[in-house]
Amino acid sequence: MNKISTIQNVLSFKCDNELCLFFDKDNIAYLNNQKIVLPEFNIDTQSSSVFGDFYSIQSKSGETALYSSKGNKAVLETEYTLVKNFIHDKGTILFSEKTDKRRHRKFHLFDINLNVFTILGSNIFQVNHSFFVENSLFFSDSLMIIKNLHLPTETTLWQYDTSDLGVEKIGKILGVFGEVLVVVGLYENPDPRYSDQYELYMGLDIKTGHLLWQQKEVLINQKMSPLGGLSFNLQFKKDSLLLEVLLGDFYWSLNSQSGEIKAESIKEQLDEKGINVTMSSSISDTHLYFKAHVLALGGFAKCIGSFDTQSLKIDWLHIFEDFQETGAFIRNAQPKISGNKVYALDSNNTLHIFERE
Repeated sequence: MNKISTIQNVLSFKCDNELCLFFDKDNIAYLNNQKIVLPEFNIDTQSSSVFGDFYSIQSKSGETALYSSKGNKAVLETEYTLVKNFIHDKGTILFSEKTDKRRHRKFHLFDINLNVFTILGSNIFQVNHSFFVENSLFFSDSLMIIKNLHLPTETTLWQYDTSDLGVEKIGKILGVFGEVLVVVGLYENPDPRYSDQYELYMGLDIKTGHLLWQQKEVLINQKMSPLGGLSFNLQFKKDSLLLEVLLGDFYWSLNSQSGEIKAESIKEQLDEKGINVTMSSSISDTHLYFKAHVLALGGFAKCIGSFDTQSLKIDWLHIFEDFQETGAFIRNAQPKISGNKVYALDSNNTLHIFERE
């Protein structure tokens, strides 16, 4: 892997499918390093996004402008807010609209190909955690209850109370995998010395809401240990039923169909390379991409690398030697991949770009 360029003064960036959208310190936007014209509203750079051949620019008050990367052509400008993670290969995007009632929303499904909106539900209570697929909105509107709402008819098809499993709060809905909805619940660490919450993973049948499996422990060093902190970074390959993450000294995998969780030690590799505290943030068909601490340099994350999920080996590592002088470190949720490139933003707002071989 070769480093091909760096870009200074990058405040935020998003990338996907060969596209990289970033904003500089003056809120000027660039798509693949080419300056682009933005709509005339107060831009929320953190909420803007890239998906497929499209990118969206969102205002701080919720309006959205949708563009095609082919010629930077405007596809849509709407007062509706794009709902993150609800963009589908079928060419549909979910938007939400505020209603007069406090904390209520209307949902609108936009078809990119037909350039039309379909109203899905007229008076939906605000959701906390959610996932949308084929007109069903899986969400929680309370601390512990998961619901399946058929949006066109506003009919609750089922609901499941996770408190029966000892869950005190829904932490995250990871998504639908096959016929299984994977949900993460949180419960208190029983050890009073620690404030971190433990995680309980569960699989629910998307048609009935029946509990298929639950898992809150994993076998490590011949001992069952509670789970915690995995859900923030779990990644899955397209059409895969396996969720994966590199975290700490382990490669973790979650089988969404059975609930089996494995933790395989990579500590020997980390020791050989002089790194620790790994955390992956992106996945390709063959690799996880991670940041890590360099023991010789101390402090925060000062290197990025790739981990082959088939051989379970670290096969590329780049150490930012100059970080020792500049005081920089790799930010959270880095690196990111798009097409054949790897991007990593550091704390000094420099974007480092590498080309995958």
